[in-house]
Amino acid sequence: MKNQRIKTRVPSSAIVNLKTVNLYVSNFTRGEVEDLGELKMEVAISVKDKGHDFTVSEKLELTSESSEGFSFKVEMIAEFEKVGDFVGPVEEFSNLNAAAIIYAYIRQHVSTTTLGAGMKPIILPIVNFFERFKKTKKPE
Repeated sequence: MKNQRIKTRVPSSAIVNLKTVNLYVSNFTRGEVEDLGELKMEVAISVKDKGHDFTVSEKLELTSESSEGFSFKVEMIAEFEKVGDFVGPVEEFSNLNAAAIIYAYIRQHVSTTTLGAGMKPIILPIVNFFERFKKTKKPE
């Protein structure tokens, strides 16, 4: 299924189109949930540049120290298309913009899945991907 194209006044050299966002992995174990306590969240982002297109994979893992059987692993992969003479750094776009776009889909998936499992829905916190990227970026 293709996304609807929207006309924009942004110069074509600055455009990246989102083609698809797909759920690749969803592994949820509810366990005996009394109180999840504080959840630990790990996020990993990887990029594959294919020239005209590139894909961004975002993996999220949730664990609870206080609830032994609980775990949630999600991976979503988005495909983007470079439009015109896109010259921006793909790694930076992927770790900032693409990561934030994919994370919104992951937040919705986690919330809906946990609610459907008969537990209080888990609402993931907002992530500042700019700060995260600054911390993980290697000094030049």
